Amino acid sequence: MKKYIDVAKVRMKFPEYVTEKQMMEMMGLSKRSVYLIIKSGAIEYESCIDGKLHYYRIHREDVIRLIEMRQKTISDSARYIKIHQFLTGKYQTVRDVLLTQEASCICGISVMQLQRLIGDGTIKAVQIKQIYHIPKRELIRYMASESYLTSRSDSPTRKKVITEINAFLEKERRKDSIDE
Repeated sequence: MKKYIDVAKVRMKFPEYVTEKQMMEMMGLSKRSVYLIIKSGAIEYESCIDGKLHYYRIHREDVIRLIEMRQKTISDSARYIKIHQFLTGKYQTVRDVLLTQEASCICGISVMQLQRLIGDGTIKAVQIKQIYHIPKRELIRYMASESYLTSRSDSPTRKKVITEINAFLEKERRKDSIDE
């Protein structure tokens, strides 16, 4: 996994305004990537011309804000992947296609709530006659999502699943800290 950039060190090492070359060094990106970030409007900049030299002047705090956003996205993605792998292992003996009742029992939400999630496209399912058939991978994808993990359902099954996920994540965090 990619190492995090120490923001405090970046603040001490770089001046208040940086060039695109310094931004490359701060973020660990290529010249092209930095140029694309600048031109996309993801960061504010001032275009400067000094004789024949053209460069961009970028506020250091804007670059730091971008770094923090990227690091949060990376950590959120890694967390999702770990949860998805855990749930895939946990439910490996469950059939690949589930009926609505079975799926609602596994994830600890009501059949009505599950049907609403299918209706709004959160969970993909196939309807044959009056019955929804839900792929196990879709149910696991939903259960690994932030919306499932932060929903307000008080179902004992859902609470148990979330407790198991949190215990797994804590075990992984300890393992990662020992490896460093």
